[in-house]
Amino acid sequence: MIQTRAEFRFDNPVLVPGQGIFTPYFQRALSGLAILLNQVVASRNTGVTAAIASGATVAHGMAQTPKVVLIQAQDGTPTNYFVDQLTTTSFRINYTGGGTHSFAWVSEL
Repeated sequence: MIQTRAEFRFDNPVLVPGQGIFTPYFQRALSGLAILLNQVVASRNTGVTAAIASGATVAHGMAQTPKVVLIQAQDGTPTNYFVDQLTTTSFRINYTGGGTHSFAWVSEL
């Protein structure tokens, strides 16, 4: 079981009928207007893996390849843990110490 919580940001301006285009800053001030055109991009995501072996691939749920992925072991057993092979859909968690372990992770664009 993988738990995840995505945070979203608006990547494009907001088009308001009869009033033109507003930047995301104005969107907060003009709440209640109909948004006709917008692209929502997951800019940050978090999760906790199930117990995984070293070299397991984790789906990050981001719209692009994340720039930063931080991981933290949920117990003290694994050592020298790190992330590699970041792609547009996933990353790989590696560690020494054997066994299977859960990791909390955060990815950001």
